[in-house]
Amino acid sequence: MEENYTQEMNVDYQQFNGYPRRLENAPYAISSMIMGIVSLAISSGILVGLIFAIIGLVQSKKGMRIFNEDPYRYKGYSMLRAGRTCSIVGVVLNILTTALWILYFFFLFDHMYLFE
Repeated sequence: MEENYTQEMNVDYQQFNGYPRRLENAPYAISSMIMGIVSLAISSGILVGLIFAIIGLVQSKKGMRIFNEDPYRYKGYSMLRAGRTCSIVGVVLNILTTALWILYFFFLFDHMYLFE
C-alpha cells in the first residue's frame, strides 16, 4: 500500500533503503536557464549578452557533467537542456547583432563625406 501511494503521489521521490527520498534539482539548472534567458533579452547590446550566454553554457556543461555522474539523485535535466539551448541561441544572436553593429558603424563612418 505504501509503495503504490508513494509512486502515485509524487514521481520526485525515489526509494532509498526502504524510505522515500526527495530528488534534488540538477545543479546549475536554474542559473544556466536564467543566464540563457538574460542573454536573449539583451542580445541587442554589443558583447554584453554574449558574456551571459557564455556563462550559461559553462554552467549547463558543469550541471550536465554532475547530473550524469549520478542521474538517480537529481531531477530537472530538461532545465539544463533548455538553459543550454537558450545560451546557444543567445551566442548566435549576440554574434549577429555585434556584426551588424560593426557593419553599421563602418558604413556610417565610411560615408561621412556625403553629409559634409
